[in-house]
Amino acid sequence: MEINILYAFGALLGGAVLGGAFFVALRINVKLYADGRVLPAIVLHMLRSIISIAGFIGFAALGALPLIVSLGGFLVARHIMIR
Repeated sequence: MEINILYAFGALLGGAVLGGAFFVALRINVKLYADGRVLPAIVLHMLRSIISIAGFIGFAALGALPLIVSLGGFLVARHIMIR
C-alpha cells in the first residue's frame, strides 16, 4: 500500500479547518449562553456537532489514514485555539 503524502496532508489540513471552525463556533456558543440567548446557543451547538460528525464520517469514508490524520489536524487546531 502506497501512502500519498499530499493525500495525508490534505486530510491534516481538512481536520485543522474542521477543528478551527468547531472551536470558533464554540467560542460564539459560550458567549450566547453567557448572554442568556439560549435558543440560538442550542441551535449553534447542534449545528457545530452535526458538522463535526459529518466531517469525520466523510474522512472515515476515505479510509483509516485520512480519519486518523484529520483527527490529528483537529487536535492541532484545538491546541492553537485554546492558547
